[in-house]
Amino acid sequence: MPRPGLDALAALPVAQLLTNDAGPATPAWVVSVGRELYVRPGPGGEALGLGGGRARVRTADGVHHVTLAEVAPEVHAVLDDAYRAKYGRCGPEKVSALVSDVAAAATFRLGSRRPSLWERTVPLLDRAATWWERVRAPRGARATRVPCPSC
Repeated sequence: MPRPGLDALAALPVAQLLTNDAGPATPAWVVSVGRELYVRPGPGGEALGLGGGRARVRTADGVHHVTLAEVAPEVHAVLDDAYRAKYGRCGPEKVSALVSDVAAAATFRLGSRRPSLWERTVPLLDRAATWWERVRAPRGARATRVPCPSC
């Protein structure tokens, strides 16, 4: 059952899935079937790695921390119908890529999860580093004035 915050993902046309910190985001297409959310890599996207069963979904309103669980093969036909219904207007070549056997093999069920201590700490460390760079900057660099655009 999707948790609060994940319900909004079902309405998105495309989301960005990050399975580890080193790799780039993969375009992911999300559908809901019943009360569950499922994700597949979009056409042109790379196959999703489990990343330890943990991932992050980046949207316009922020980052959602999720778990990735494998999907039983008998669910794929229902998911194919859901993808056709939601993305059918995108063109036959994209829809056929979304319902292909390759895409079905890279399908995962999304679940909500609490971010780890490290995931909660890194943004704070980034802000602290930025602050420290400003404080330690040479005096002239801190006092740099930007000219008025109308002058």
